[in-house]
Amino acid sequence: METQGSRDLQSENKKRRRERGIAIIVGLIFVLSTFAQAFLTQKSQNLGFFQSLLYFGLIHLNVILIMFLVFLVSRTLIKAFLLRKAGKLGSSLRWKLVTSLLAFSLLPSIVLFVGSSLVIRQGFDKWFGGQVYQALEDAQAITDVHYRGLEEGLDIFSARARDKLIKSGKEPDIAMLEELLGEYPVQALEIYPSR
Repeated sequence: METQGSRDLQSENKKRRRERGIAIIVGLIFVLSTFAQAFLTQKSQNLGFFQSLLYFGLIHLNVILIMFLVFLVSRTLIKAFLLRKAGKLGSSLRWKLVTSLLAFSLLPSIVLFVGSSLVIRQGFDKWFGGQVYQALEDAQAITDVHYRGLEEGLDIFSARARDKLIKSGKEPDIAMLEELLGEYPVQALEIYPSR
């Protein structure tokens, strides 16, 4: 005949196995997505839109997995602490085991976090570094050339229109201005009389 204690122990063992299985699966997914990020970072020069979207998805997946692992670890730590405070049998040993395993797992986690941060920063530097800066510089140079050409063209048109008005020797009227507008590729003419 089963007692309440043995049923609780079986239930607790099932829960622990399930938590361990979830933690192992989450850890494996985290490691695989980190390797995928590292691979995509090396190939970042040739990334298309879909691969960039995949890269950002992997980054977000890693953040979610890290948060989930922090939740599982903190829950186990709090549970061990509460059992120790309650003075349950074996709780002191459990507390020592949980804290030592947590300490041993923090160092690789910190190294992994710093490494992935460097990978992400290098990816952003490659994506938004030299190529984008060069594209912006080229676009600015093209814009400058375009506006300089427009300005020089307007200077030439205004000099010709001025010369034509001076040669006519009479005060400009609407018909003369409309004729000038038809000759030159401008939308408006303004005349400023010299004083």
